[in-house]
Amino acid sequence: MNITMVHEAFGQINKDIILPDALETANGLFIQRGFSVSRSYEDALQHFYSTHLTEVDFRNALIEVNSWVQQRTRGKISVLLDKNLSHSTKMMMVNAAYFRSRWKWEFDPRATEPNGYFYLTPRRRVQVPIMSGKMNVAIGHDFSVGASILELPFTPTRVSMFLVLPDNPELHFHFNVTSMKLLIGSMKKRDVNVRLPRFSLDQIPQMTDLLWKLGIQDIFSPTEADLGGIAKGLFVTDVMQRAVLKVDEEGSIASAATVTLVERIGNVDDHYFEANRPFIFMVMDKKTGAVLFMGRMANF
Repeated sequence: MNITMVHEAFGQINKDIILPDALETANGLFIQRGFSVSRSYEDALQHFYSTHLTEVDFRNALIEVNSWVQQRTRGKISVLLDKNLSHSTKMMMVNAAYFRSRWKWEFDPRATEPNGYFYLTPRRRVQVPIMSGKMNVAIGHDFSVGASILELPFTPTRVSMFLVLPDNPELHFHFNVTSMKLLIGSMKKRDVNVRLPRFSLDQIPQMTDLLWKLGIQDIFSPTEADLGGIAKGLFVTDVMQRAVLKVDEEGSIASAATVTLVERIGNVDDHYFEANRPFIFMVMDKKTGAVLFMGRMANF
């Protein structure tokens, strides 16, 4: 596979995941005024990713970059950078995504328990609003994985939120592509009583550390980085991301920018799913298989 085929594949994915009135993405490339990138790189950005270069002075680019992000996330993320960058910064690549959709089966707000319990551990709990509803959705369980899975479809139905609930909250849960495939393979449509906390997240993960642990290291080294296809002498100094997610009775709002009374831990069966302890969530486009947003809800 040559580089053109790679660009074409990623460019097509970018186009396929766009959902009018539900999901929007945008890519921006800011470069230091007076700095130049290779013509082939600029052409690839425009042709495959609909991305254009914007010249800035990074010593005074704070307002411009944050305004770009705010506009592309419809105001959900207003601050990505909290300070201006140094003049030695030559380029900044920014990706923004905004997702807003309603549940196919909405939760009735009148059924929401305002002071339900979420168990941080089997012995520690906090009070949070718990949404409740009975709906015909896909649910599954795999003993080898040690977890249950629930699909809550949005409108449009090609996008769903998948909730993964480990059986034993005290065990370290290993979640990977194989375990996800096993869980999805176990799913069947059922009439399910669902209890899910109303939650929201606003996080700034340490992306550079995460990428380093994944083995992506050379690009951060001035001597080992090979970004000559963009310009000579470049290396990555930092990767920044801010993600915002809100889940309520109506549905979900998510943005990302890179640069019944129960007081127990309930067992889950095919007809009952209670996310009253740490769980993993994923917003997935089932047409492309792209995971749009993913996280772990472990605290409030």
